Amino acid sequence: MPLVTRRVAVPVLSVALLVYLASNAWAGEPVTVDSLVQLVAFALPIAGLYAISATGLVVVYSATGIFNVAQGAIGMVCAFVYWELSVNRGLPVPLALILVVGVFAPLFAVVLNRVLMQRLRNAPLITQLLGTVGVMALLLGVAALIWDPTASYPIDGLGGSGGIHISGVLLSWHRVITIVTAVVIAVALRFVLTSTRLGVSMRAVVDNEDLASLHGIRPQRVSDTAWIIGSVCAALAGILIAPEVGNMSAETLTFFVINAFAAAVFGRLKSLPMTYVGAVVLGLIVSFTSTFLDLEGRWTPLAGVLPALALFVVLLVAPQQSIRLGRPVRRYHIETVPTMRSVLTGSAVLVILSVVAGLTFSPVNVTRMISAVTVGLILLGMVPLLGWAGMPFFAPYALAGVGAWVTWSLGGSILALLAAAAASAVAGVVVALPALRLRELYLALSSIAFALIAVSFLFVQPEVFEIPRQLDRLTIAGFDLSSGTRFLVYACVLYAILAVLLVAVRRSQYGRRIIALRDSEAAAACIGISAASTKALVFALAGAVAGIGGGVLAQGQRFASSEQFPMVAGLAIILSLTVMGIGTVSGPVAAGLLGALLTALAHDWAPGHITDALELFGPALAVLALSSQPRGQIPEVAARAREHPWRAVATVVGLAVTIVGCRLMSVPGEIGFVLAVTGALVARMLYDLVRPSPAASATAGDATDIRLGVSRPITSAHVREWDRALGVPAGVGREVVAS
Repeated sequence: MPLVTRRVAVPVLSVALLVYLASNAWAGEPVTVDSLVQLVAFALPIAGLYAISATGLVVVYSATGIFNVAQGAIGMVCAFVYWELSVNRGLPVPLALILVVGVFAPLFAVVLNRVLMQRLRNAPLITQLLGTVGVMALLLGVAALIWDPTASYPIDGLGGSGGIHISGVLLSWHRVITIVTAVVIAVALRFVLTSTRLGVSMRAVVDNEDLASLHGIRPQRVSDTAWIIGSVCAALAGILIAPEVGNMSAETLTFFVINAFAAAVFGRLKSLPMTYVGAVVLGLIVSFTSTFLDLEGRWTPLAGVLPALALFVVLLVAPQQSIRLGRPVRRYHIETVPTMRSVLTGSAVLVILSVVAGLTFSPVNVTRMISAVTVGLILLGMVPLLGWAGMPFFAPYALAGVGAWVTWSLGGSILALLAAAAASAVAGVVVALPALRLRELYLALSSIAFALIAVSFLFVQPEVFEIPRQLDRLTIAGFDLSSGTRFLVYACVLYAILAVLLVAVRRSQYGRRIIALRDSEAAAACIGISAASTKALVFALAGAVAGIGGGVLAQGQRFASSEQFPMVAGLAIILSLTVMGIGTVSGPVAAGLLGALLTALAHDWAPGHITDALELFGPALAVLALSSQPRGQIPEVAARAREHPWRAVATVVGLAVTIVGCRLMSVPGEIGFVLAVTGALVARMLYDLVRPSPAASATAGDATDIRLGVSRPITSAHVREWDRALGVPAGVGREVVAS
């Protein structure tokens, strides 16, 4: 669809939908001057909150190129720290504000930037986004550890009681302060970014960091400043939102900022005036819904997803780059094309291990293993989409929910599972239609909006999961699969079959087209590869596999509900997949097993609400691995195993011997896990002592390997070897640059 036509059609359809909704849900409130003034009075504080949140997003993205999904989580932590100081510790409100906004938020921003964000700056977009998702998960876990989620945290608004009366509406002093704060931030940042050296430096660093450094700009200081501004905006937004929600909740404060994504995108993530216009429009929409509409029945959840719908509409209308012409040089291992022999061997090993686990594990752990494999099945559908095509799509549970609904509706049989795959494939194509024109970040944001709409609106409709019904026991040719062991083997067999089929697709001509699009869409277009049809087929393939995973989830639990597919959990499992291996068919099951292991350790070791917090720490802390291995650990481990096979053998032998020893001595599972990891590390160290690794000093053979810069990364050791071969003194290049 041409851009001009789309810019007209999408708003017209949106207005038509709003008119239809208003005609069916009108509350009877007459439209008068007073009611319109009340509408604006309600809208401005909401717009101010959205504007403050979106401003932090825009400043950080403009200066660093990183879209901070954890903006709301930072504001949430600052709000809880403010409550701790002003309410729990009894400090005066002005002093608490100064300590939180002026001290805690800037220090947190600097630490976050120095520890993680600087490492992610040149990483792929998927890694950057998931890095901030990991920070969000970590902050949610920290908040749950410090502040009991079951307790009450009331907080008073700023300015005390009273306010301004406008057409019969009391605009409290807290809301007046919110509006004034938003205006002050807008004016101040507009001046800083357009009329000061700092603003020019921010734009220069984003355009070309090396060239900016040659002109005396310090990129790290500019980056620190941008993150400080973003963190301060997050802190102000969190503190101002907290009294509006009554009893503070970590998740409520964290995910409020997702509503501000639409305002940030309205300004195209670079224009503060347009960002504020978007915030005002969003505030008017929310205020109009609460003032003039009476949402009942199936329309009740609509109020919560209006910002997500607005984000979707803005993304469709916003102009996009037609074809991306360049990308950063890759500096990390990437997965090799698997052979059919290797995937068949791995599939056989998986099935054998499932039989052994089913016969030896306790019923509780078998249930956890089933959940792990089910999550692996859902994530297996994301491998072609995220790993091969390189399209950031963060709504796996939305596609899986379609498969679970179809399987549950049709009785849970194998035929129902096939129907679920077909329905989910169609859902994938439907999602792909508006997403075909979206590039990278906008595609990621649209998938988050789609996940919110699916989970909060579509899945809670009466026709979907509202009727409680339990599925019958699953049988295949009269063979009962209701026991945990049998169902675990059944799930692993399905995983193995789908993995083999996906590898066959990857090795086919169609698979090579997908990789060509990922590596260079411009080059792929030059040789006649249709980006639209290829991407649509990738979405269909991803939807089919994820739908099967959702169907297996419904079969295993014998029921289906919207609570099984939360958006946050979808982000967490995508993060786990990226950590393990985003482009491998072994990465999904490894990610599922990692989640099951963390769940087991948390539930067996941690009491009460600490359990939920610890479950978030694993994926969050694993984000540090993404900075060095954006494609995950499996490609890196496989590459190192090929380079040093005997070291890999020693590690595996040490792991196996320790596991067997722990089983013979009846060591508890948690202690056995720690000992097994220790045994593997000890075996590797002993091997290195006996036969030192040649990696410490790059040999001439390594430095002249023709694969360097193609399938193997160039390291500093290779550069030093080239310098020695050319007779270049150490440090000469750095001295020339420094001078």
